[in-house]
Amino acid sequence: MENFWQIATPIITALILGLGQWRIQVIISKSDKKREQIEDCREQYQIMLLKASNASICLGEATAKALRDGHTNGEVTHALDYAQRIKQEQHDWIQTQGVKKIM
Repeated sequence: MENFWQIATPIITALILGLGQWRIQVIISKSDKKREQIEDCREQYQIMLLKASNASICLGEATAKALRDGHTNGEVTHALDYAQRIKQEQHDWIQTQGVKKIM
């Protein structure tokens, strides 16, 4: 019986340590996946902010040119359409992110 425990003890110890290491790897893997998702979301948000900023600049430029020249020549209309499209994209993206957080 003593011989059995001399053989079984290292095997049981290795098994327990192996299971512990496996569990830690699972936890780290989940954490890394969540961190990646957060980073992707942050990157998309920064792109949306950049697009919104560019749309605002475009609209401001078109408005300034229209005031300077005394006529819009379609530039303000195009810039406004662009700004509204970007605003809608941003709104849709934010709603999508909100739904993902709820679920």
